[in-house]
Amino acid sequence: MVLALVPDDFVLSTIFPDAKIKSWTILNNYVTVCTFKIEFDSEPGPGMPLELVVRITTDEEANATTHTCHAIASSRIPRFVTEVYSYGNLTKPDGTRIGYLVSKFCSDAVTLLSVWPSLSLSNVESLVDQVVEVVEKLQAIKLSDPKTRELLVNTAFQNGGDILMGGPFITLSTDMRGFLTQFVQKHQPRDPNIASTVTDTKDGLLFESVHPEFEKVFLSNDDLKALYNDVVFCHNDIEPRNLMVRQVEDNGESKYELAAVIDWDVAGFWPFAFDSAWKDCSLGSSNQHYEWYAFYKRKTRSFIPATEASIKLMKAVHLVPMSVVQGPQTRLCRDSVSLVAARTSGDE
Repeated sequence: MVLALVPDDFVLSTIFPDAKIKSWTILNNYVTVCTFKIEFDSEPGPGMPLELVVRITTDEEANATTHTCHAIASSRIPRFVTEVYSYGNLTKPDGTRIGYLVSKFCSDAVTLLSVWPSLSLSNVESLVDQVVEVVEKLQAIKLSDPKTRELLVNTAFQNGGDILMGGPFITLSTDMRGFLTQFVQKHQPRDPNIASTVTDTKDGLLFESVHPEFEKVFLSNDDLKALYNDVVFCHNDIEPRNLMVRQVEDNGESKYELAAVIDWDVAGFWPFAFDSAWKDCSLGSSNQHYEWYAFYKRKTRSFIPATEASIKLMKAVHLVPMSVVQGPQTRLCRDSVSLVAARTSGDE
């Protein structure tokens, strides 16, 4: 039986050698990652509050990537990214390497997931609008920005002299051709009877499903070049569980407003059309409230460039889950592409 990762006395004393720990509470944990809240009787370090959030992982590369993406986001939306106080790696007595990241705890905030069912329609609208404004600001972060490239040096995003697009969770590559080819290979089932395929030709990439009822998608070399120019920074997991909100009074009415966007583990650089299509694919496993998905998709639709290349990219991404399962998820994928196609043709 594989046990989930949890902090122990050695890890805690190494990260906070001079602090007296009052208590700690696990927020979530898996085999390789654990996030927990920790409280102290006195200041654990210069300028540090008595409550902190600590993320530990056995994946040092992922830890470095999370820290990098956190820093990139903070450079653009500092108000909504929690401050990082310390970051590094340690080695346990048994030789296990642990990466850690210590950040501010939003003591006056809760996850949007925990309060979503109680929100009024007007509060839902205002919160989604706030989140969309944050996402729009992230769209301004380009892979070509000198400051961004400087932050990506000596991380998983660098290969020799090249700064790569993508992200470690999805895949990393020097261009769209490699990114999409590796994406299909990495994220489809091993069973050839339910798989989709991508064929690299001299003229572009051909995406196919083993199910003949699904339309083939061909992205030409010009399409791939245009999509590379659309690459922006994306969180890749904008869901209620990763959005912290706080309660405020507005004209005598109690409501919630956005406090922070957390968990930058799967962030990266790709066209927003890819990010949007990937959200369609994971619906049902990543999101517990369809209303959130519907509001968010509608309000971010304009971030997808109204081009044939964007439409074809979304169709290609959708082929991966549609080859595996047919039903509501397939319909949602098709509907999402249809809405963008309508906007492209001016029918909306």
